[in-house]
Amino acid sequence: MRETTKVWLYKARDVAASGEPRPGADKTRAFAVDDGILCRSAYTRAGERPAWIPNVQNVEAGDILLLFFRQLSAQPAILFLGSFRVLDPGSLRLNESCDLAVVKDPGLMERLRAEYGIPRDEPVTGWLLTPAPDVIPPAQDEPAIEEFLARRASLVEYHGRLRLAESELAGSPTPSGHITSVALDAITVHSNMKLECSPGINVLIGENGSGKTHILKCMYAVLRAAEEATRGTSAVAGKPDKLERVLGGPVRSLFAPEDAVARVRVECERGKFEREETLGGRAAWSLPDSVRPRVMFLPSREVLAMFTGFARLYEDRDIPFDETYYDLCRELSRFELREAPETLAPEISELQSIIGGPVRLDASRFVVDTPNGPLGAPVVAEGHRKLACVAYLMKNGALTPETTLFWDEPEANLNPKLIRTVAQLIRRLAKAGVQFFIATHDYLLARELSMEAEYERADDTRFFALYRTSPGAPVTFEWGTRWSDLQKNPIFEAFAAHYDHEQSLFAGAS
Repeated sequence: MRETTKVWLYKARDVAASGEPRPGADKTRAFAVDDGILCRSAYTRAGERPAWIPNVQNVEAGDILLLFFRQLSAQPAILFLGSFRVLDPGSLRLNESCDLAVVKDPGLMERLRAEYGIPRDEPVTGWLLTPAPDVIPPAQDEPAIEEFLARRASLVEYHGRLRLAESELAGSPTPSGHITSVALDAITVHSNMKLECSPGINVLIGENGSGKTHILKCMYAVLRAAEEATRGTSAVAGKPDKLERVLGGPVRSLFAPEDAVARVRVECERGKFEREETLGGRAAWSLPDSVRPRVMFLPSREVLAMFTGFARLYEDRDIPFDETYYDLCRELSRFELREAPETLAPEISELQSIIGGPVRLDASRFVVDTPNGPLGAPVVAEGHRKLACVAYLMKNGALTPETTLFWDEPEANLNPKLIRTVAQLIRRLAKAGVQFFIATHDYLLARELSMEAEYERADDTRFFALYRTSPGAPVTFEWGTRWSDLQKNPIFEAFAAHYDHEQSLFAGAS
């Protein structure tokens, strides 16, 4: 960029959902950009050089800024759009890698043409900036920008992310790699438990109350807290720490000795993450900032139907949902990539054929484009909504081969005919690099995953059976690489009991 670039700047809180400044907001400010550094305020007069004013005015750390760029050179006139949150107002740098967009809202287009003198035969194009390390992107759920981002889906048409050069990624945190083990002490129903994990598929089975979901949520909470720390995402104001928000309440075990320390320790290939809570209830977190986990949690209930307005409701009200729903809605709020990742394109295509068409985010709601027209998420079958959610997370780049995915009861609300499809999807994504932790009560899903491992002779699957040695005792476990390795298998026991009952009825009838 040269100093012939002119930048119009709004604070996000001064911009309404329509993209227009709010009544009473400060006048638009203009800034010059020199070699990518937003360094000083400037107003350009016709035929004159910019009049420089020292320093960036009225910008503080934490501010979310929306920028409108206009190139004032002999090159074709182009408008650039972007947003970011300021970390250090004294060192504001912008990166030229960004998302291409074309403004399509007629009112906004005409205003920008008039304001910047854009010729009629020239499209009004834009860019969503990818900031350099000095600045970080705003979280899409922040109150100051949420409504603008929701409206922006109808203002601009996105055409995908440009690839970043490796030099631009230098200095970013190292991916954490797969989870190798998890240890829980004095956490809910677990004491002195340590699971050695597979880099592929990990399946947890057990009766209700055996803590399958708790193990998944403990791992997720510790790693998600580290991920949010590397992204600069703050905790939700006025709510307890991450683990309590994910579990939905206190974490200390009823079975632990009085002097026991409640602890979750997750070890990955490139880092260790820990949360430790003393008897006084004070939690200490150990989250190495040089390692970045990438984790996602899919609850047993689907979220597409409740997506609209859920993030704001969670922030403002005390509602009976744990934070996994909130986090998932934040991941779903990303706009989809221009092209699906090549490694995941077949899976996206298969899921969309099952649900009846492509799923997309239309402003603030999800829609499935069927051959008979678009269907809003609430009228799509709930089982199909779960599959549509997975498809969209792959389409928007939130679910990648580097992700560790915690999936609670994938079988919930699915027709049994789809269970094999889900098992094969899990198997293919695991081969692509996704690490899975699955809690299930379903015989078909567990058997399908085991058979795939058995007949392919794969060693990337582990089954963990959780159980109590006596009523009221802490939960323990056994594990195996095959379904048949487990001696304590409540799913198989229930299935066998059903078969015996059926035979006894048949014998009595005859």
